[in-house]
Amino acid sequence: MGIEEGSFLILSQVTAITSVIKPSEIKQEEIVTLVKLINVAYRRGEEGIILPNTERTSEKAITEMIQRDQLIGLRIDSSWKGCVHVGLSPYGHTNKSALLGMLTVRDESRYRAKGYGTMLMQSAKTLAKNRGYRIYDVRTFKTFKLGAIS
Repeated sequence: MGIEEGSFLILSQVTAITSVIKPSEIKQEEIVTLVKLINVAYRRGEEGIILPNTERTSEKAITEMIQRDQLIGLRIDSSWKGCVHVGLSPYGHTNKSALLGMLTVRDESRYRAKGYGTMLMQSAKTLAKNRGYRIYDVRTFKTFKLGAIS
């Protein structure tokens, strides 16, 4: 099964699904929810580095990623709880470098340390590989990592 169809994880009666978000699958208010999740995560993660009200992304940017099939969403019990972006890396030396970014999972105890972030990253790496990327670039708040897609 490829990432285009989705990945599934069942944890104690909770069904989690990751898949590339299609424009027909998401409502505008759900895009607003994802934007808020991402911006809250970045404000917390970059506290002291960025200005307090700085936003990492916008509804327009997320909508464009969805239209280009570049955003993988995490659905838990039929609502969006996280996402990760998979696109061409502006830092790569070739068009075979993918940028995996904006990894976000809702910050509540019932979603933390359950493997959802790992599930999103595995889905992102699978999608990058399926699209012909040979290298992935992951940037975090403090460091960055380059790796080969195996």
